[in-house]
Amino acid sequence: MKVNDGLIGLVLLLVSLATLWHVQDFPNIPGQTYGASLFPTVAAAGLAICSILLIISGLRSGHGLIYGSQVTPTRSLTALFITAAVLVGYALLVDYLGFYITASLALIVLMVTYGAKLKLAVPLGLTVTVVIHLAFYKLLGVPLPWGLLENYAW
Repeated sequence: MKVNDGLIGLVLLLVSLATLWHVQDFPNIPGQTYGASLFPTVAAAGLAICSILLIISGLRSGHGLIYGSQVTPTRSLTALFITAAVLVGYALLVDYLGFYITASLALIVLMVTYGAKLKLAVPLGLTVTVVIHLAFYKLLGVPLPWGLLENYAW
């Protein structure tokens, strides 16, 4: 059984709109040109754009709201458990290993779990980790743990 992308997009669009409405009450940070609502607003706007694209994709597909699928329940459950294990592992290991190592490994494992080829997952996982780190550490000033790479911190 598979749910139409349009239905998922609609739910995610409602979540993004609710987030955009909610973050308007977040306070400004004294002495800064942006407030606490900046990151949630950017994330919700990105989610809204992706949601609209999902809705368009779902409408173009011609499928009903729920239709057949080739994915077996065993594979779906395996992916669910691997995802949960990756999240727990990240929470337990990020302080020791550091953000770069832990996030890279987590992203690579998740991408391979959901069907990406390893030769694509490795460079993409490393690149996304660097981009996320730069966004949080340099742009937003949020310190992320360096762990084993403490000697190379900038």
